[in-house]
Amino acid sequence: MVNDPPRFDEKIKQTAKDVFARVVPFHHSFKVFLYKLIIFPHNLALVGTTEDKLDNLILDLDKALHEKGIPDDKVYTNNKYFFINMTLARFQERPTSHFINEVHNLSDTMQFMPYIIDSVTLASCNAVFKKREIIESWSLLPLSNSK
Repeated sequence: MVNDPPRFDEKIKQTAKDVFARVVPFHHSFKVFLYKLIIFPHNLALVGTTEDKLDNLILDLDKALHEKGIPDDKVYTNNKYFFINMTLARFQERPTSHFINEVHNLSDTMQFMPYIIDSVTLASCNAVFKKREIIESWSLLPLSNSK
């Protein structure tokens, strides 16, 4: 959950860092496929899917973190398959119908090339990515066609 100040201390950050260092480097890079703009009441997001390598990475990290006493306190619609959701803008007031229509038109005509995720960064920040602290980054193994 998002909390300001965070509900974790330096010990938990170090434990998470140790888990990431043990798990992340054994996972492969993966492709991201962005395909749709979605308007929510308070933000505009770009959504997509990935190869199942992201699912495997998330599930392995979740298991290892849970074993070290750092359970995930978020609720997911599906806890086996994950999607990409990138917030592009946050709204201070409700978008106009004209803006909503333009976003729908743009979304219907946009085409994105897949891109590759080749690293993972453990960071601490608030909901709008301020007060950001980069704890550590790790490279993923090179892109592989195997599952």
